[in-house]
Amino acid sequence: MAGQSAAMARGKRWGPPRTLRPEDEAELVRLYVSGGYTYRELAEMFGVSFGVARNAVYRVTRPLTYYTPRR
Repeated sequence: MAGQSAAMARGKRWGPPRTLRPEDEAELVRLYVSGGYTYRELAEMFGVSFGVARNAVYRVTRPLTYYTPRR
């Protein structure tokens, strides 16, 4: 655990790299918030999965609930 804490302090990220570039993610969120598109439509437009589209929107619209660890 000490190694993980040290890595976290250095800003290390776990998991695979993000599928969308930050610019594309911002555009996806903008389109979703405008109300004209569903997650499925946006996923198809950007060539990603439904979950990637949903998570991109959740990171912006629900930042506290999305990252709160479950106990």
